[in-house]
Amino acid sequence: MSEKPLMIVGAEAIVTRDNGDILLARRKDTGLWCIPGGQAEQGESLPECAIREVKEETGVDCEVFHLLGLFDSIYYGKPNHAITFTFLSKHVSGDPRIQPSENTEVKWFSPYDDLEEAMGDVPIKVAWFREWLRGNPGTPFIGDIYRKETPQ
Repeated sequence: MSEKPLMIVGAEAIVTRDNGDILLARRKDTGLWCIPGGQAEQGESLPECAIREVKEETGVDCEVFHLLGLFDSIYYGKPNHAITFTFLSKHVSGDPRIQPSENTEVKWFSPYDDLEEAMGDVPIKVAWFREWLRGNPGTPFIGDIYRKETPQ
């Protein structure tokens, strides 16, 4: 009997400051920069999930104002399938701080910085943000971002 896939629905938020900088956290497990976010809890809306995850992972309060994009990620060889909603949010209060169980560093970046040490999807999502800054409000959809092999 095959393992039943686990469908994970989550949200993340690109937190912005007035000067356009964005907040990223360096993950403890991979050492790569990521957009704060995670799995939605029962009864929680996706914007609420993004706001909660940003607070838990960075200590920053934010306000969601735009759905930037949607990722549909299938992990072949694992029983996981994640759907992640990426929101834009504005910084409301709080200074970024490390959460030792989650990350090793939290800091502001320019959206035009070279993000060589970022997780695979972060440069794509930051590019979406740059497009949004240029006035393109579209909501991109990216499927199969983590597909490692073709199913048999």
